Formats: sequence, structure tokens, C-alpha cells
Amino acid sequence: MTKNSKYRKVSARRSDSYEIEACEDGTEEVSNVMASTKNLNVIYSLNNHLYYYKDIDSEGSALFCKTISEMYYNIISSMLSTGLTNPVIELHINSEGGDFSAAAAMASKIEEVKKGFGPVPIPMKVITHVEGESCSGGSLMSVVGSERTISRYSFMLIHKASSGFVGKTEDMKDHVKNIELVNSIMKTIYKENSKLSEEELDKIMDKDLYFSPEDCVKHGLVDRII
Repeated sequence: MTKNSKYRKVSARRSDSYEIEACEDGTEEVSNVMASTKNLNVIYSLNNHLYYYKDIDSEGSALFCKTISEMYYNIISSMLSTGLTNPVIELHINSEGGDFSAAAAMASKIEEVKKGFGPVPIPMKVITHVEGESCSGGSLMSVVGSERTISRYSFMLIHKASSGFVGKTEDMKDHVKNIELVNSIMKTIYKENSKLSEEELDKIMDKDLYFSPEDCVKHGLVDRII
């Protein structure tokens, strides 16, 4: 790959905004315009409730993983000191999606909490609540919950990843293969956490259509409407 070849972050978000930036070598670079809202204001915990109200990026993912891990250990500490049983973390999601690897990290952390980890690996329920929207990368977080709800005025979107790339022809071919791998991972997550078959997922993920709460229940992406 030449120095002018640029890999782009793989996007799993509801809608993408792009801007053109001039590179030092004279080429033009396309980059995502991400929300400027501070993570501190849109990712926070209250008792056993964790709120993720933003698009998905690496900083938000890091803060999420740190916060839910701290909540996990705090709840275990309460269990040992008070005799608390049936520990639960309730995760509230309102996200248009964003960077795929950041979403995958959060989905993996949720599954880790469900299984239990650390010195005292106690399994813990993670109940996900879709409040507003859970689109693209956001839906990867919501579908892996132990129990999953959606509010009456919310919607979901699942689709294939999108990305941009600049480079030689062979590099572009490699990038297409990389995107296909990402799509395969996303499809595996949906297949394992819904009623959708591989054939149904192929058709759905080719489109960009919102799912109503009723659609989400029908397809097994959530368990109930609240």
C-alpha cells in the first residue's frame, strides 16, 4: 500500500455526514462529522441504570465500558455486603449508531457482564431499553441484552456497514473484503439474538428501513414494548 492509501473507519450508523479535508500530500480526505456533545453529559449512571444517549465513537465506547465495569463491581460489592440477589444493570439506549469497532466493543462488554468476569465472576442480567432510536451500531448493543424492551415511540434500524477508502485498485479490493467481514460479524450478532434467518437478514440489511416497535417484537429484536 502506498503512503496515499487511507483506510477509513467502518461506519455502522443511521446516517452519515461527510466533509472533505485536504491532506498534506495534496490529496483530499473524506471524514465523518461526529456529534460534538460531551460524552460526560450523554453517558452516565444512576444507581443500577446506565444511559447511553449519543452516537457511537471510540471515546464513548471507552467511557461506556469503564462505567459498566465499575457498576458491575459496585453491584457485586453490594451483593457481598447486603445479601442482594438477582443483580441487574438496566441499559437505556438512544443512538443513531456510529463506528463499528466501538459498537462491537460495547456489545462484547455487555456479553461479558452477562457471563461474569473478574476475581468474582458472577453472571449479571443486562436489560436493554430502546428509548428513541437504536440504529445500526446502536442496535448491536440493544439486541445482546438479557432482556430487551422498546418504548412505544421508538424505532430500530439494522443494515450493512458503510465506509470510504482511497488507494490503489488492489487495496480497494482488500477493503471490500474487510467490509464483507464486518457485515458477516454484524449478521452473526443479529442471527444469534433474533428470530431472523440468514436469508431474511440478507434482504433486510440491504435496505435502510426503520422497524416499528411491533416489527422489532415480530423479528425477535426486542422482547416487549413498554
